[in-house]
Amino acid sequence: MIKVVIVDDEYYSRKGLRCIIPWKNMNCSVCGEATNAYEAIELAKEINPDIIVTDINMPEIDGIEMAKRIKQFLPNVKFIVITGHDEFQYARGAVKINALDFILKPIQVPEFTEAIMNAVNIIKKEKESDKSTVEKHLLSIMRGQSPIEEVDNYLDNLKSVKVVLINNDSYEHFIDKNKEFLNIQFISIIKKWVLDNIEKYYVFVPHDNRIGLILYGDMDIDFKVLIKKIKKDIQGVITISITKVGPAIKLKELYRIAKGLYGRCFYEGYGNVLEETKPINVYSNYEKMNSIITAIIDEILNANTKTSDKNIDELFKIFSDYMIKKRVIIKLVFELILKIKERLKALDISINNLENIELENDYRQMIDLKNDLEKFIDLAIENVREYRGELEDSSIKRAIKFINDNYNKNISLTVVANSVYLNESYLSRELKQVLGIGFLEYIRKLRIERSIELLKKRYSLATIAKEVGYSDYRQFTYNFKKYTGDIPSNYKIK
Repeated sequence: MIKVVIVDDEYYSRKGLRCIIPWKNMNCSVCGEATNAYEAIELAKEINPDIIVTDINMPEIDGIEMAKRIKQFLPNVKFIVITGHDEFQYARGAVKINALDFILKPIQVPEFTEAIMNAVNIIKKEKESDKSTVEKHLLSIMRGQSPIEEVDNYLDNLKSVKVVLINNDSYEHFIDKNKEFLNIQFISIIKKWVLDNIEKYYVFVPHDNRIGLILYGDMDIDFKVLIKKIKKDIQGVITISITKVGPAIKLKELYRIAKGLYGRCFYEGYGNVLEETKPINVYSNYEKMNSIITAIIDEILNANTKTSDKNIDELFKIFSDYMIKKRVIIKLVFELILKIKERLKALDISINNLENIELENDYRQMIDLKNDLEKFIDLAIENVREYRGELEDSSIKRAIKFINDNYNKNISLTVVANSVYLNESYLSRELKQVLGIGFLEYIRKLRIERSIELLKKRYSLATIAKEVGYSDYRQFTYNFKKYTGDIPSNYKIK
C-alpha cells in the first residue's frame, strides 16, 4: 500500500479528505494526520510516507517551507499541495519542492482523485525501477561479481534471510513444442503470485528458466500451491529449492546452497519443494552396497522376484540417503548388469533378449534408472525360470526312467531325488502331476504289472516276489490282491 499523510490545521478539512476520497481503491492508506508543519516533519521521519497532502496556509511554518525540510531526508516523497485562490500564484511559483499537483479549494473529488492516481503511478514506476536495480546488484553479489560487503547497502544484516529458487522444469519442453510463450507466462505468473502472497521480498532472474527470491526471516509460505498453479495454468512443472535462514552477509553461500539443492531432483524427482533440512553426507564405504548387489544376483539365479525387488529398493535408498554421485550410481548399475549377464552365460542361460534393454549413459532422474534396471532384472528372472523349467522337465523324465529301471530294488523317493538333483518334496509333487499317482503307488503298479507277465509264464510265487522286489511271497500276495482285487494263483490259470 502507498502510505499517505494529510497535513492541515483545520480538523474538518483533514477528516473530509480521509473520508470522502476512495483511498483503498487507489491502493493507498492514510497512515497519519498532522495539524501543523512541525508535527508533519516528525511524522514523516517516523513512518516514511510516499505521499504528503498539505495545505499551504498554516501557522508558524507554511506548507512550502515544511516540504523543503522534509525533502532533505525524504527526497522521493511526493507532495500534493492544497491552496486557496489568493495563494495560487505563490504556490505555483514554489517549484523547488517539485510538487506533483496543486489543488484549488474547494476540493473537487474527481480532480483530487486524479492527482492521487498520478502520484501513485509515478511512485510505482520509481519503486519498480529502484527495486530492479537493487535486485540486479544483489544477484551480482550472489554470483561473486560484487563484494559481499555491499549487501549492507540493501539488506539488514541484523535480520536473517533465505534464498528460494523456482526452476522451470518444462523450459526445454515448451521450446521443443514451439510454445516459447509459455516460458514468458511462467515468469509473469510467478511474479504475480509472489506479489499477492509474500509481503517483503527481492526477486531476481539468474536464468531464463529460473526465478530467485530473497526472503526476510523464516516466513511460512506454502510453495506447493504455486507448483499446483503452474501445472493448472500452463501445464508446466516447477521445482522449488529453499535454503535455511542465514545472515545476509552469507547471501552468496545461501545462493550456492539453493542451486545445489536442485541437484536432488535426480534422487527425488521434479515438481517438488526441496528444502535444506540436513547436510549432505558423503558415503565412502561401499561394503554394504556390494553385499546388496551380490544378494540381488543370487536372488535372480533363485528366480526370487520378491526378495530381488526388496534388495533393489534398499540399494536405491542408500543411493538417495547418502546422495551418491550420479555418475557413480550409473557405473554401479552398469557393472551389476554385466555381472548378471556373466552369471547367466556361465550357466548356459540365454541372454539374447536382455540385449534389447538399453540403459542410457545419463539420466535426469534416478527413478528412471531404477525402472530400467527392474525391467532388465524381471526379464533375467524370466529367463532363469524358463531355463529351470526346461531343466526340471528333463529331470522329471530322468527320474521316471530311474524308477522304471530300478522299481524292483529297495529304492526310496530320497534315492530317486538325489539321483537327479531335485528337491524331494518338489519331485513328489511333479511325479504325481505327471503320472497321476504318487511315488509308492507307481512302484506298486510297475511291480504288479511285471508280476502278471511272470505269472503267465508259470513262475513260482516266491520267484516272482523276489524278481519284482518283494522280500517274501506273502507281502507280494497282499500287494497283488490290493492292486488287482484278485489272488496271484488265479492269474496262473488264466
